[in-house]
Amino acid sequence: MKEMKQKINGRTIEISNPYKVFYPNSNITKGEILNYYDRIAEYMLPHIKNRLVVMQRFPEGIDKDGFYHKQIPDYFPEWMQRKTITLRKGDEQDIAIVNEKADIIFMANQGTITFHIWLSQKDNIEKPDKLIFDLDPPRSGGFSEVKFAAYKLRDLFQEMGFKPYVMTTGSKGLHVAVPIKPEYEFDIVRQYVREMVSELAKKYPDRFTLEPRKNKREGRVFLDYLRHAFGQTSVAPYSLRPIEGGPIAAPLDWEELPYIENSQKYHMKNIFKRLSQKKDHWKEFKHNCKSLDI
Repeated sequence: MKEMKQKINGRTIEISNPYKVFYPNSNITKGEILNYYDRIAEYMLPHIKNRLVVMQRFPEGIDKDGFYHKQIPDYFPEWMQRKTITLRKGDEQDIAIVNEKADIIFMANQGTITFHIWLSQKDNIEKPDKLIFDLDPPRSGGFSEVKFAAYKLRDLFQEMGFKPYVMTTGSKGLHVAVPIKPEYEFDIVRQYVREMVSELAKKYPDRFTLEPRKNKREGRVFLDYLRHAFGQTSVAPYSLRPIEGGPIAAPLDWEELPYIENSQKYHMKNIFKRLSQKKDHWKEFKHNCKSLDI
């Protein structure tokens, strides 16, 4: 397949195999994925800029084995920013940082379907600036149980003066995110969050659990506080998921959550109609940070 070249803000990217089908049942090609990320970049960038990125790559399409790519490869362009991280085991990794549209397009051209981002920014890597709760349906429950958990988390944080946000993950559940000031390291934040959600689990013992093992949850929603750890990530807003139909992680308004029946309502082919009618409901996210006051 002849390569094409795309210029983005002075960066030249060689686009390979644009007609290769990446979503076989949906007949979505690599070129369509690149076009999606080209169009969504203006909405996506404010949420991922200056953050370390873990790429979930499917170079042969989503029906083939994919992999998570943390270490930035040597062949990635010099203009792409990276940060050397010392892992808890002492090893070092150079991890990519997304700062511009060209970064997104280059990664997508390498078969990146989903962008996973750190909970902290590159200049304050040890201290998260947001809380993330990944809520998935229990085995014996439906999406309504996830929505119930999201509402209760919203109410809890609103009572404390925070501004919580909600997003479909594009997979099974919802994310509830809370912007915070990056004042405390991950271990302290995780313990603080655990104490908060444990109160919800005590109040609704038949619906919520802090048990990470799926076979121990007994049909309850796991209030996942474990994501608040150094090196953990969450799916980036507006990122595609490797699921047929090209569903995306879509920021929502709390008022529309009652009408959301599943996590895959928004996908790469209907999100732009939505954005033409509604603003990005996470647009002010970084401007609503509040101290945890631990």
